[in-house]
Amino acid sequence: MKKSFFTLLLIFFVAGLNAQTTIAIIEFGADNVVSQAECKAIERAFRNGFDFNDYNVVDETLLNTTMRNNRISRASMSDDDLYKLSERLNFQQVLLGDISVLDDGYLSIDIRVLDFNEGPILEDGQKWLRGEGFGNPILDLLRRVREKLSKSTTDFTSANKENKYWAEVLRLERELGWQQSERGALDSEPEEE
Repeated sequence: MKKSFFTLLLIFFVAGLNAQTTIAIIEFGADNVVSQAECKAIERAFRNGFDFNDYNVVDETLLNTTMRNNRISRASMSDDDLYKLSERLNFQQVLLGDISVLDDGYLSIDIRVLDFNEGPILEDGQKWLRGEGFGNPILDLLRRVREKLSKSTTDFTSANKENKYWAEVLRLERELGWQQSERGALDSEPEEE
């Protein structure tokens, strides 16, 4: 009796894991004007804020190691490379981002999400003045992405996840010497302009 109970429990646990979509967040691309430090900081903020109840995010170290072992670079990545990665790491979606500096001194981030069953499912972007805090502009983009990708109406955040996001954002902004963001709420509505 006990054995069959634990077997059923294990089946429901595995079924629950399979219900979650796994997404890979590929290293963000940057033009020659954006520093690697800026690019990595913005990518980390985005990765930390991309913590869905119905999503698993592929471990960054595992993803980078797999890419390196298969001689796949972000700069020369093809659709075939993405497909090979998805097979090896078992993810259904991939998020790609590009960061660039615009002529007016603003930074711009463009996000694309591809689903290996449905094709491209999302393109969005955000811009903000270079050197100013990026916490809230990234949050605005995250809100839109979550709204478009959400499969459920569950609460996406907890105080712990929100605190983790802001701790990382403020640390990264200090590291870059940028103006510190005023802390916004991860689950609040964006301000109207």
